[in-house]
Amino acid sequence: RRRQRQMCIRDSAIPALTESRCGTLVRIDGVRYTPEDLSAATWAGYKRFTDADGNAVYTYVRRYARFADAEVPAGTVSLTGILQYDAAGDGRYILKLRDENDCTH
Repeated sequence: RRRQRQMCIRDSAIPALTESRCGTLVRIDGVRYTPEDLSAATWAGYKRFTDADGNAVYTYVRRYARFADAEVPAGTVSLTGILQYDAAGDGRYILKLRDENDCTH
C-alpha cells in the first residue's frame, strides 16, 4: 500500500515569492489568466496570471498531462503548485500544477 504524504501548502502573494521558497507547494489567491499571445487558452505550456496590481506568475503544464487540453478558466482564480524560478531573461516565478484541482475559482 502506498502511503499518501501530506504536503504543507503555504499561502502567498506574488510579490512575497522568493527563491528560498522554490520546491515548496504554494497557493496564490486572486489572480487572472492574462494571455501573452493568441495561442489556445488551454493549460499546456506556460501561462501568465496576474494579480490586481499587475504582478505576474506563470504556470507550467506538460502537454501530455491529463488536463493539458482543458480550457484555462476566465475570471479570478486561486493557483496551487510547486514553486520554481526561471532565471532566464528578467527571471520569473513558475507554479508547476499537479492536476486540474490546483486551479480553483
